[in-house]
Amino acid sequence: MFLLAFRMAYVGNSAYSFLAWNLVLAWLPLISAFFAYGFQQKVPGRFRPLLVVGMGVWLVFLPNAPYLITDLVHLTPNYSISFWFDLTMFLAFAGTGLLLGLISLHWMQRVVANMTSPAASWLFVFGATTLSSFGVYLGRYLRWNSWDLLSNPTGLLVDIWENVRHPILHFQTFAFSGLFTLILIAAYLMLNVLTHLQQER
Repeated sequence: MFLLAFRMAYVGNSAYSFLAWNLVLAWLPLISAFFAYGFQQKVPGRFRPLLVVGMGVWLVFLPNAPYLITDLVHLTPNYSISFWFDLTMFLAFAGTGLLLGLISLHWMQRVVANMTSPAASWLFVFGATTLSSFGVYLGRYLRWNSWDLLSNPTGLLVDIWENVRHPILHFQTFAFSGLFTLILIAAYLMLNVLTHLQQER
């Protein structure tokens, strides 16, 4: 945010101000996971349906975090300021968004592991990253967002169904989602390795 504020003051315009709003949205899955994890630790098992609802809310917001990576598409040379400054700023936002999403996924995996088993929690991780990647595609290319699930669910579901029903015609959808899933899983595995190394120390 400091980099963005400095850029806006130096250049004299509000270009890239959308990064600030996208970063706010990237915090939503972490906040959702924080409450879900705390809820499971303190509330009796009979309230598990409420926990499942909370997990659903988290999953809806999860794509907002890694979505910041795709904001790099807006990065273009600007003669008013160094390209390397802009690149650093975009990478800072992208890295923060990715980390917020991965930490929230880590907390939710622990929730699922406590409810079921470690093996099931890893299936949950693969499912969540796949759905999140598809959600990023919906946001970047089809311009849907999490709020549309409430404000325009019919239009959103129609678009999703069209992509699923005609996979060959929408090859880009599955190529992007698959590649992005691999990126998220690789990043998550690295986070887990670093976490275990820290615990061993």
